[in-house]
Amino acid sequence: MPPANSRIRRHRRTPLHIALNRYRLGLLAASVMALPAAAQQAVEWDCQPNEKGDGWDCKQVTKKASTKEGGASQLPAHVAAGLAPLTTAGTPLAQRLGWVEKEQLSENQKAEVATGCCGMYVAPGDPEKRDQNPEIAPVNVKADWQQEAHKLISLKGNVEITQGNRNLTSDNGVIDAPNNTADFHGNIRIGEPNLLLMGDSAKLNLESGAVTVDNASFVFPQAQVRGTADKLIRDAEEDLRIEGVTYTSCPPDSNAWQLVTGSVDVDTEKNTATARNVRIEVKDIPIVYLPWIRFPLGDESQTGVLFPNLGVGGRNGLDFSLPYYISLADNYDLTLTPRYIQERGNMIEAQFRHLSSWGRTELNASWLGEDQGGEATNDQETVVVGENRWWRNLQHDGAFALGDGTFTTEVDYTKVSDNLYIRDLGINSLDEDESTTHLRQKLELGYNTDHWEISFKSEQFQTIFTDPNQPLSEPYKQLPRLDANGTYNLWGGLNLTLRQHVVAFEHSDETRFQTGDRARLDWGLEWANQWQWGFFTPGVEFRHISYNLDENLGSLADKSPSVTAPLAYLNAGLFFERNSNDYTQTLEPRLFLLYAEQEDQDLLPNQGGLPNFDTSEQTFGFSSLWRKDRFSGGDRLGDAKQASFGLTSRFIDNNGKEWLSASIGKIFYFEDRRTTLNSVLTSAVLDNPVQELDTNGNGVVDEGDARVNERTLVDLNNLTRNSSPIAAELNWRISDRWQFLGDTTWDTDLDRIDRGSVGLRFNDGNNGVFNLGYRYTRNTARVVRNPTDPGFTFLQDQNIKQGDISTIYPLRGNFSLIARWNYDFTNSRNLETFAGVEYNSCCWRTSVVARRWIRRDDLRLLPSSNLDEDEGIFFQIQLKGLAGTSTKVDDLLEEGIYGYQPEQQ
Repeated sequence: MPPANSRIRRHRRTPLHIALNRYRLGLLAASVMALPAAAQQAVEWDCQPNEKGDGWDCKQVTKKASTKEGGASQLPAHVAAGLAPLTTAGTPLAQRLGWVEKEQLSENQKAEVATGCCGMYVAPGDPEKRDQNPEIAPVNVKADWQQEAHKLISLKGNVEITQGNRNLTSDNGVIDAPNNTADFHGNIRIGEPNLLLMGDSAKLNLESGAVTVDNASFVFPQAQVRGTADKLIRDAEEDLRIEGVTYTSCPPDSNAWQLVTGSVDVDTEKNTATARNVRIEVKDIPIVYLPWIRFPLGDESQTGVLFPNLGVGGRNGLDFSLPYYISLADNYDLTLTPRYIQERGNMIEAQFRHLSSWGRTELNASWLGEDQGGEATNDQETVVVGENRWWRNLQHDGAFALGDGTFTTEVDYTKVSDNLYIRDLGINSLDEDESTTHLRQKLELGYNTDHWEISFKSEQFQTIFTDPNQPLSEPYKQLPRLDANGTYNLWGGLNLTLRQHVVAFEHSDETRFQTGDRARLDWGLEWANQWQWGFFTPGVEFRHISYNLDENLGSLADKSPSVTAPLAYLNAGLFFERNSNDYTQTLEPRLFLLYAEQEDQDLLPNQGGLPNFDTSEQTFGFSSLWRKDRFSGGDRLGDAKQASFGLTSRFIDNNGKEWLSASIGKIFYFEDRRTTLNSVLTSAVLDNPVQELDTNGNGVVDEGDARVNERTLVDLNNLTRNSSPIAAELNWRISDRWQFLGDTTWDTDLDRIDRGSVGLRFNDGNNGVFNLGYRYTRNTARVVRNPTDPGFTFLQDQNIKQGDISTIYPLRGNFSLIARWNYDFTNSRNLETFAGVEYNSCCWRTSVVARRWIRRDDLRLLPSSNLDEDEGIFFQIQLKGLAGTSTKVDDLLEEGIYGYQPEQQ
């Protein structure tokens, strides 16, 4: 069957369908048929299965009849039925359905109350008998009065039949032995752990097991839903017909929404149900009508129409889709979704899913013929008119045992017809991510054993956004890549790691991008020692890179460059503790010594300003103090002769909760670094930068020199400085609800902050969220060409200065305010602003959000005047226990507001 976490919109199995299929009255009928006649007095029968297993042995327990009218019926109905105690507050309907106000619940039960609810339905039955299987439990029968006449057994007054965790009560009952029937009248009540069923009368055929219940009401406490039925009929083949059904998750005195059907037919052999004349009512007003709908009662999927999706936007106008789910087998299915887009035309989307014992596969596709173009948001916006537009996607993950290891498979493939597809149409009718720049197309095979992880990968990307000011907008293709990583724990804490890969890099533009093959080895030996008071871990590594480069860019100084450089390190730290009555304070000094031999790497890819294959310099922060290489990727072997010092202190309470963590550290360099990704800063330049770069003759290297820009000056300073910036982090849990976070890197040489962020978070644990944040990153300004005048260029500030405020603030009743303001102080503009209101009650939830946002983020920053701004109003409604119209608002809020947790439908 499809995976449980799949987000496909499909027929949902409601608890009503499950319980009606599970519930069997056969044993109940058998127990009633076993009742012998008795005198006219209060009696109690105790029935046990006989030794042969084909009947019952019953014995009569005589009790004194009550002198009061009605006898035991003077007990409250819920006590007589063996149900959980009910509060005396509330309406009679609430009490009859087992509804308990929140104040009357236990602490464990209060934790289960859904958001927006003031109470819950409590499961019927004696908690001590909750786990007793009625199939094997003895039958107990009670009645105030019983009489046999003409082979009719009459039961009157507090009739109660109990078998394990199943219970039936009524006012009166008549058993017709010759005709094998039994009739119960007045306050019929049937209870088991997850079902409460009530009615005016019930008729049982004791031979066939057929049952009819009139004017029935039902409650499923586990799912917190209730409903009614004019008549419930179970025939001899155990098929069910339910007439005049209503269904809702609202509290007893509310019908904010309800599902109403004329009839439901249940085929127990196929485990399916068919409902006719279905309508969904909100405040007794019909809003959706379906002539019929079929759904599964078990885990099986069932073909049928799913709930539609509706949206309205300025670019596409009305956007309506109606999914149709097709159950092909227990482990694979298909969903076809016709989609109407007012300003573009008709579209079809398809999703095929397959699940097996060794893998999960999902195939998605869409097609829009001759796009009508939509509505442009401004005069400069590019539109697509008259083109066929499509999207295809394949997702697969698999694993199965093979020999002594595990074989794994992975596919992540996405391709669209054009670069603007996601902007215009999204990735299916529900989701959209306009910030996507590259679509991955990856195939990977792996084999893992106790010591080795071997993988074969082919990966490339479709670039769907190209910035003319950033020529490296398309990543290299890896066709293919082979990795083999081994780990061995030898003895005495000695660990051997063997990492190596071979990869072929290709590029569609071989006139500007070097291509070729690369092999890399990283072999290490580490001795790990750890005690309660500290740790001591020395290690050494052998590192090697070699290339076989293509001559697609002409003559190369070396077609097969290689470099080998050893590395050694020592990672050591101490743990000190100081205890008080409420807290334990720690002091954790740490030392990291790193020696990485420098080797000439000028001939490696990145020659003459060309891009390297996959390598960049990592952002500096507190975690950088303990890294063995300042580069990510495989094209450089970072050189280092340095010592890192750090200090961390924590405050931990007696329950193990950390209330404060503060860290600070710095790297001290014993020599200049020589390895760089800046092609201007070759070994010869770094040996004598003034002589090589000072072209204006002023005796210093500055931006007045021909080969020097701001980026080169920053790189030169970083390579020749004696110490790193100071890096610090702080995490302060002010209270159970408030938390403060901060981090910074402070350049002591230039007396400035290079990077920093602060954040204040509030979460009351009950839908109240507030976040306040600010982040700053100093970046080198870049040269930007004017799109309308390519000959004119200017410098654009690349510093990131952004503020972010977001909240979900509870208002009166069940209303909450939703808002976010994300502002770019560098360019004086809003990045994203939205505000709205959410109403969340016990049985339904709705959200309305107005949003304005910029299409591209700062990683692909264009001049402010050329950035598109969009706006829209988003609406969502969820009928709890049934379905919702969309998840788009939930996705927006979950991404934009830290701490927001959308309710699961």
